[in-house]
Amino acid sequence: MGTRLLRIRSDEGGMLGMLERRPEAGVARQRPVLLLHGATFGAALLDLPRPGYSLMAALAEDGRAVYALDIRGYGNSHDFGAMTQPAGQRPPFASAEQVAGDIEAAADFIMKRESAAALDLVGFSWGSITAARFAADHPEQVGSLILYAPLYAEMNSAWLDRIADP
Repeated sequence: MGTRLLRIRSDEGGMLGMLERRPEAGVARQRPVLLLHGATFGAALLDLPRPGYSLMAALAEDGRAVYALDIRGYGNSHDFGAMTQPAGQRPPFASAEQVAGDIEAAADFIMKRESAAALDLVGFSWGSITAARFAADHPEQVGSLILYAPLYAEMNSAWLDRIADP
């Protein structure tokens, strides 16, 4: 089965795009997984349309319902107030608090859809910060937390100025 684009509403009313890939019928089911991208590329990077290059496909083959969320301002997520401002006047990234709300909306949707009490959460790079924040605030909803290339002790001031919460 291929990847589908789902649209869900965020806690602030904007529309979030989320990729979904389901396991084949008859494959033993495991806990669903939510993938969170980093600051550079959106969710599409997690499902490259080339054999052997889709993390989503590999996880679905292992029996997981796999979801990859486009955080507001990335890929298929839009309709937020800041996005209506001219490009030079809007912030380049959502705040960690806003992203935590986006993750909460996605997690609630996934757990309801999959009839699951918890999900596995994988954060990549900048997504490791937001994944960890969500997991700390909602430990009962996270079965496993995986932080891939997490950011810590970063001293690149120019880059930190662009992604830091105010």
